[in-house]
Amino acid sequence: MKKALTILIICIFAGMTLGCASKPQGCVQGDCTNGPGKIQITGGLEYEGEFKEGKREGKGALMYPSGAVYKGAFKDNKMDGPGVYNWKSGEKYEGEFRNDKREGKGAYVFESGAKYEGEYKDNKRNGKGVYTWPTGDRYEGDWVNGKMQGAGTYAWKNGAKYEGGWADGKAHGEGTYLSKYGIKTVGIFENGKYKGKK
Repeated sequence: MKKALTILIICIFAGMTLGCASKPQGCVQGDCTNGPGKIQITGGLEYEGEFKEGKREGKGALMYPSGAVYKGAFKDNKMDGPGVYNWKSGEKYEGEFRNDKREGKGAYVFESGAKYEGEYKDNKRNGKGVYTWPTGDRYEGDWVNGKMQGAGTYAWKNGAKYEGGWADGKAHGEGTYLSKYGIKTVGIFENGKYKGKK
């Protein structure tokens, strides 16, 4: 009874500035200092998993008010290491995290059905990767800041294919285009269009 009264008094005073509608921050289960536990965080987040020196460290699950859920490794209160992030929409990322961002190798499945498998840096597609569209089209090659850039091959479902340079998501530089009828075009491409022979 005394504990409940204390909580009520705290809530009344806190309500003058913050209100009492949001979940209180604090440990609700287990040991939230060193070992397993469950904590409700200001803003509606909830974490259940391992702690070290009062921080999220080791394996755990972080639930967001939006319905998104991350399950995987934590370090110093952040997503760090292998993990799986599921959005309420159905989108999913499974792979490496560093400092709360997608970093390293991973696979991302989009709500549309598109899929990317490859390297990430700073939450974006960076490095080598394969992107497959719901239509069946497929790109395999270099990525920079989320866009096709460098060298890569784009294969259409109908059998056509382009292999060569890319810039800002478009065929750019030296390349070879093979039509669905088997007609080959070799030369220079700019902004996705053929400009002529080298």
